[in-house]
Amino acid sequence: MAITFNGIIFAASVLLTMVAAMLYATKTNRFDTRQLVLAAPWATVSGFVFARVFYVAFNAAEYETFREKLDLLDGGYALYGAFFGVLLALAAFCLLFLPLLDAISVGGVLGIAAGRWGNWINQECYGDVVTDARFFGFPFSVYIADYDSYCLALFWAESFFCLMIFALLLFTGRRYRGRDGAVSVHFFAFYSCIRIVLESMRGDSMFIGFVRISQVFAAATLLLLFVVFSVRLIRRAGFRWWYIPLYALYAGGLTTAFLAEFYMGSETRVRNLLLLALASVLMTAFTLFMYHRNAAARRGAKPAAGAA
Repeated sequence: MAITFNGIIFAASVLLTMVAAMLYATKTNRFDTRQLVLAAPWATVSGFVFARVFYVAFNAAEYETFREKLDLLDGGYALYGAFFGVLLALAAFCLLFLPLLDAISVGGVLGIAAGRWGNWINQECYGDVVTDARFFGFPFSVYIADYDSYCLALFWAESFFCLMIFALLLFTGRRYRGRDGAVSVHFFAFYSCIRIVLESMRGDSMFIGFVRISQVFAAATLLLLFVVFSVRLIRRAGFRWWYIPLYALYAGGLTTAFLAEFYMGSETRVRNLLLLALASVLMTAFTLFMYHRNAAARRGAKPAAGAA
């Protein structure tokens, strides 16, 4: 029954993703929605396949035979693998990459919010063990059979934050109407910020050694966006003296996040999480700042106050 219900939730989340993407595409009228209808099956299949490939690649020790790796009903999918698969499919499908990606981002974050509830059924996406009986039970915690105890209900937290991101993406789409890619950049920035923090709390993360794979992908996504838009901005508008303290603050945030995750000790767990969250928000804010500065420079807008 667990597989059946989880499968239903997964299918519903995929359907919700496509419906929301279609509604957004129709509302913005940035491209022929028939392109989205044609791309959707390829993006879905590619996302599904790469989600499985990523999970198996980083959890190879769980499988004794190659046949077990192909057992799709046994569960085991990596969300960042799905992101890669969808991006690959959209890039290969047509030249309308950014408008399609914007629509998929809006639908995708809503699909994640719905799909995470499948983790309640199959007892995944949970956090630390809860020892205070006052917090036993939803929405604070859920019973996890492997621990014979209650653990933090992180699936609910991620679902909630994804709904918030969905609302922010709708605002972004209205605020920056006509700027292809704005919605998808905000999606990857906001979601990576949330995932960096929540992944630190998960009890069922994918690891290589002591490193949480999804957390690294999230941090790398933020860093890549920051570097790309910083380089583009310098090429378009030249270097400004105040970029130096901004880069220093970003590097400080990245260093703080690294130290909070790996070196500050379990006895300061709450403080570590707060520092990690603060550093992630700082990096996200600077990443989006550089994106918007780059967009302004591309349009030939007047530089903001403080530019040299």
